[in-house]
Amino acid sequence: MTLSLPPKIREPLANKLADILSRIQVSNNWFPDHRLFSELAELEEGWQKKQPQLWERCEEFISDRPLTDVFLEVLTEELMVSQTYDFATNKKPLSSFAEYRDTRAVAERLIKDFESLPREYKCFVKLPLFNFQEILGEKQYVLSESLSLIFHDEQHDRTFPAAPFDPPTREFKLVSFGPRDEEHKLIWLDDFPYFQVSVSGFIGGGEETSPLRQVSFLIRSFCGLALALGLIETTFLKWPLEAYLAVYEKCETQWTPKKARTLPTELVQGLERLRLHEGFSNSLIAKRAFKQVLEKLRFVFQAEKQNEKLLRAAQWYFDSYCGDSELLAFVKATICLEIILGDKNLANVVGLGKLLSNRCAYLISTSQKERDEILEQFDRIYDTRSHIVHRGKDRLTNSERDTLFTLRWLCSRVLRKEIELL
Repeated sequence: MTLSLPPKIREPLANKLADILSRIQVSNNWFPDHRLFSELAELEEGWQKKQPQLWERCEEFISDRPLTDVFLEVLTEELMVSQTYDFATNKKPLSSFAEYRDTRAVAERLIKDFESLPREYKCFVKLPLFNFQEILGEKQYVLSESLSLIFHDEQHDRTFPAAPFDPPTREFKLVSFGPRDEEHKLIWLDDFPYFQVSVSGFIGGGEETSPLRQVSFLIRSFCGLALALGLIETTFLKWPLEAYLAVYEKCETQWTPKKARTLPTELVQGLERLRLHEGFSNSLIAKRAFKQVLEKLRFVFQAEKQNEKLLRAAQWYFDSYCGDSELLAFVKATICLEIILGDKNLANVVGLGKLLSNRCAYLISTSQKERDEILEQFDRIYDTRSHIVHRGKDRLTNSERDTLFTLRWLCSRVLRKEIELL
């Protein structure tokens, strides 16, 4: 179902947007002044209060500022295609361009484009796991309607041609998606699996809209669960490569490449630390165990809505391996446990740390001795967490670094137990 607007909200929007377009200034022939679009916030607030169903779909497909994100992104993309960038050009009215003189007609066209949403996208990110296909033995492994692991071949390359990307600003840059620098396009790399994520909504050239956040969430959740289940493990990060998210938009029956995006540095660092667990080899027994783990992951992702809390926790567990800050890693790992084991009402009575420690100890321990050890470990964990969050602690001591390892170990055991309970 598209975002068709009833006349009573469409007409005020058209009037307001035409007024904004008549006053917008454009820099360098490419960049419309984004500040005037903030005037659409009043209309968005009205939708949120009086059109809750429409607003819910806008947030799902676009963002919490859907009008600004769509109109500004579409307008910017159009200017980049139709106009020549000029560094020396001063600001000039949008209406001075021939295509935008009739601001009311432009407003109607932009609104019609908005009403046609959602659009379909497929997004790809390389998973740097060498020998994955050799053990998997398949070109594609479908985890859910939204998430698959794929390997490229000739047919895939014809369906998803090389995606354009902004050329590197530095003379030398290691790249993890294989750019062909002379053409500023990404090429598919052999021997590595790719995440293929199917999403609907709106993806522009700049802002991180809801579909892109969903792509990030599914990738990070997969990595967190795969770490917890022992499918993959982390190693030392030698040199973080630059990695890309390639986006393809469905236009009738064809998939059209959009400008690729550079992945956030922290996510790249997390992905580049991963490798297949050393226990997996090309033997028949190892392959069978490998498939069994993937089947557990498929079971979780095929009921994504029901298992959202588990997936959110797994996302934060993986995030604790992303980036360079051990302090943030510690906080992120505790968030993983808080998502699964927390309860606001009970925490107000007994205290969050005590609640989590008891729930964790009773969930994963196999003996009274182990239960007592976990309770003792949790005291150290939450003491360190409190020092970080409430006192601004600036580094971990060696013993606290050991506590971080223990914390991550507890996260993985809790996640595994939760999967078993499904």
